[in-house]
Amino acid sequence: MVLAGAEYDLAQVDVLPPQLDPAARDPRDVEEVHGCLGFQRLDAKHRRLLEEHLLGLARDGRLTEDLYRQAETLLRERKVILPGQVRLERFVAGVLVRAEAGVPSPVPDAPG
Repeated sequence: MVLAGAEYDLAQVDVLPPQLDPAARDPRDVEEVHGCLGFQRLDAKHRRLLEEHLLGLARDGRLTEDLYRQAETLLRERKVILPGQVRLERFVAGVLVRAEAGVPSPVPDAPG
């Protein structure tokens, strides 16, 4: 069964959608459920944190599959909604390419 959008997000935390009829559901309901459960969207801050973590592991010689699992684990621990599988796979592949090319870790944002 292929899940899209809200169903995919809610399936990650084993929560039933607020309404069973997807056509009748308001997208804001999903955001409210995420907020109540403490989940947040993947933003630039989380991408940088994930990239730094994965770059370190990639430089230590970790395999792609392990990096993917580490990415999922880190995002779940921080209660960040996982992106789709292909998107996360592409992110991990990009990190691996940067690690192999010797690109340094991203510069952290300035405070404030």
